[in-house]
Amino acid sequence: VLQKEDEVREEFGRREYGSLVHQSLCAFMKPGSDGYNALLGGHSKPAREALRACARVEFLEQGDDTAGRRLWLENFMKSIPSVVAYEVDRFKDWRPVLLEKKFVLPLDDLLKWLNRQNTQGNLGLEIPKAPTKGEPIILRGTIDRVDEKVSDLDPSRKLAAIIDYKTGKLPKPKDVIELNDLQILLYAVALEVGAVQDDSESNWLTAEGFYYEIGQDQSGLTGKRHLPCDDAQGRGILIDGVLALANLAIQAADPKQKFGLIPRERDGEGEPELPCRYCDFRGVCRLEERKLKEPTALKLDKIVNRKEGGW
Repeated sequence: VLQKEDEVREEFGRREYGSLVHQSLCAFMKPGSDGYNALLGGHSKPAREALRACARVEFLEQGDDTAGRRLWLENFMKSIPSVVAYEVDRFKDWRPVLLEKKFVLPLDDLLKWLNRQNTQGNLGLEIPKAPTKGEPIILRGTIDRVDEKVSDLDPSRKLAAIIDYKTGKLPKPKDVIELNDLQILLYAVALEVGAVQDDSESNWLTAEGFYYEIGQDQSGLTGKRHLPCDDAQGRGILIDGVLALANLAIQAADPKQKFGLIPRERDGEGEPELPCRYCDFRGVCRLEERKLKEPTALKLDKIVNRKEGGW
């Protein structure tokens, strides 16, 4: 049985594994690299060899060559054929152009973007105002990958795909559509606003966004896109999600506002979908020590104590 300290170390071990996978894919996908050139030519075998070489560097040569890291590397190696198969096909229409890019997005810029969408679409949205007191609200993050559409018919705008790698359980497309998962939406608006560092091209238009599964049998986009943003309905999801982000950011910065870890329960909107299955801080946030409604507490107990029905 794992003790609390062991559980914490296990969770951070999972995070470190995910980070090493991200770094390996970043080196592999870098434009001009051996991996990128192999994918560009549709050559699967040299692409697999290039990704294996990148993984060996990131897992072993860049840090301690431990038994644990070798086991992680062996596990990731099993996923390489499915990753390369997916990428060879994807390179026919999309190419990675931004990898592991940080963004710094002031709330004021996010609100300006919302106001433009509201005016252009005559949407009648009720857009909040940024607080006038206190420090400016800044949203920060790192986008794993941005792909550019190869056959873009409008050279004045660059069509982008927002991609986030997942080595664990993936959010469902309905989580994004119902605005219960806002990560992809935040990344999309950061790109469109021009908040991504080292990106001189600020005239992006998001066409799609999805969570990229790293799996032994299947990798990449293995189902429906999480953010199908290339039509009016998908564009509406993005705008509604950015509006939700703005309101959440303002609430979180208000010292008088109650800002719960599981806001659906707080707002009386029914039983929440717990984020623990794919949260970076599961095992260390101590959510189980909070007073929760019985259905939520039972669900959390299954996850925390690894009971049947947990992840």
